[in-house]
Amino acid sequence: MSSTSFIVIFYLSIVALNLIRRSVECDVFRGHSWTVMYLLFFQSIFNDVRSRWLSNFTKSTGAL
Repeated sequence: MSSTSFIVIFYLSIVALNLIRRSVECDVFRGHSWTVMYLLFFQSIFNDVRSRWLSNFTKSTGAL
């Protein structure tokens, strides 16, 4: 994976997380607190994938 595509994917995933977080906050104010569980679930998946990407990226570029 080239560094440009990595940066684009990383940026898009952050944007998607912010959109999810915003919609979840609106749902929480309407009383649907179960959406918080979905947010935590997606955040844990995102953090896992991001850490794998970062480790693969640093291995392939020799940054660390």
